[in-house]
Amino acid sequence: SAARANRATEAGVRRLSSRLRRAENAMLEKLADERAEIERERRREIRELSAIVEHQGRQLLELGGADRSRWALAEAGHLVRLANQRLLMGGDADAALALLASADGLVEALGDSALLPVRAALAQDIADLRAAARPDAEGLWARLEALAAQSAGLRLYELPDGETAAASSSDSDGASPAAAQTNGATAGAAAEAASQAQAQAQDQTDSPVDDSAAAKLKRNLAAAAAKLAGYITIQRRSQAYQAPPSVREERLARRNLQLLLAQAQTAILLGSEAIYQDSLKAARRRLEESFSLEEPAAQAVLKELKSLQAEPVASEFPAIDRSRQAIQAALNRRGA
Repeated sequence: SAARANRATEAGVRRLSSRLRRAENAMLEKLADERAEIERERRREIRELSAIVEHQGRQLLELGGADRSRWALAEAGHLVRLANQRLLMGGDADAALALLASADGLVEALGDSALLPVRAALAQDIADLRAAARPDAEGLWARLEALAAQSAGLRLYELPDGETAAASSSDSDGASPAAAQTNGATAGAAAEAASQAQAQAQDQTDSPVDDSAAAKLKRNLAAAAAKLAGYITIQRRSQAYQAPPSVREERLARRNLQLLLAQAQTAILLGSEAIYQDSLKAARRRLEESFSLEEPAAQAVLKELKSLQAEPVASEFPAIDRSRQAIQAALNRRGA
């Protein structure tokens, strides 16, 4: 029966929503774990590099003259190459800055005025890297999470009650021009019949009373026709009738919007500008096509989506080649 079919459909929707929710939660947990692992690995590498620098600094105290200078410059060059690698491969600006600062510390410890060009190049690369725009990944993630929660209260678009009733009582929806003319003729005929019925009722009222059964029946029919004429309303629609959204359609539309927002969050972690923009554009289309934009909540979500589209997620870091070139030039002068 229809009731059993509806219950089966609802159960299917609940199972699908549950699977989608579990898959989304699993994906988010996996991404959070991977991000935490990357952060732990970055901190561990920074600690190891700091320990190496301290150890090498102690070794520098035991060296002297030209050997000490060449060794320190070679180590500084190695740190600069590591910084460039971390920047290009992993986009880790913090680790790159720490490595450049360590290289500058090694050169500073030499106390050689001839190495001022090296320190100037290191300072320029550090300044350029600090000035590079870095997206607020945590802030963008939190804003998308708030939008996903806010979407649960959005109302789907549906036709107004008056238009729905008129559309369901009229057979002219989506009809051809000939059908529209036929409906117009029917409406005119109904109006004309009602007018005639009113005129007959008025004539019967103004004429002498005829107590015969036929006359009474005629008067009653004329009065009934005149009364029914006031209840007849014929309306036309320029668009095809659409039934109000079902509970299943509402849940699927809302879940689709939330999954698009989750996809944008994943793009933030990956630093993918293309996936991020495509996800937000798809979310805007879903919002505009499925939800009522007359609601203040929907307008607020749409405004926030437009604002998020203007936020970059991919970092554009400068090349840090000045330091490497200056260190190599200094080594060449010292015959290394």
